[in-house]
Amino acid sequence: MSAKLDELDDFIRAAAAKGADFARIRTALSGAGWEASRIDSALGRYAETDLGVPAPKPRAFVSPRLFFMHCFYFVLLYVVAYNFISLLFTFLDHYLPDGLGQRGGFFYSGDPIRAIQDNLAALIVATPLFWLTEKGLERAQSRSGQAIPRIRLILAYFTIFVGACALLGDAIYFVYYLLRGELGLRFMLKTMILLLSVFGIWLYHRTDLSKDEAAS
Repeated sequence: MSAKLDELDDFIRAAAAKGADFARIRTALSGAGWEASRIDSALGRYAETDLGVPAPKPRAFVSPRLFFMHCFYFVLLYVVAYNFISLLFTFLDHYLPDGLGQRGGFFYSGDPIRAIQDNLAALIVATPLFWLTEKGLERAQSRSGQAIPRIRLILAYFTIFVGACALLGDAIYFVYYLLRGELGLRFMLKTMILLLSVFGIWLYHRTDLSKDEAAS
């Protein structure tokens, strides 16, 4: 547990021991400058009692089944994202040859028909599995009462890190082709597709990441 959470927990226990109810504790923490989301998260870990001390609520345990479901969810996310981007890039390589730079670039396949078939096969299998796995995780999370499993947050941040590295490499190639005078429409469209894909993945997991930041 982080130092900030230790401070909040210590204050909540000490204030409750002196007879303060949660409403007064909330007001005191708010007056001290704590954000409402952090106060809610800290108080949510306890239940009010008439014993003079708050009772800690049981922490949800991430079962091995849920652990591997989250891992499988992110594997499916990578498969869907990669093949979706690859499919769009293949169409650009085949139907928008601008004659600048390397013809294929990222995700290039010498046989566009074969590449499209491979991408579609992966998307047809992985996309519904991704949706079903996400819905299954939502139901399991709702039943367990656990806010956000740590494994999901770790993998979400890792995914954003991988996306940021991909954007960094793409930006370097963008400047490289610009300096050579070989920056064509096709590569600019690829850059936009990659940027929107990474931003979309971040946006999809923003709620989870925001809650983690609020609780830290």
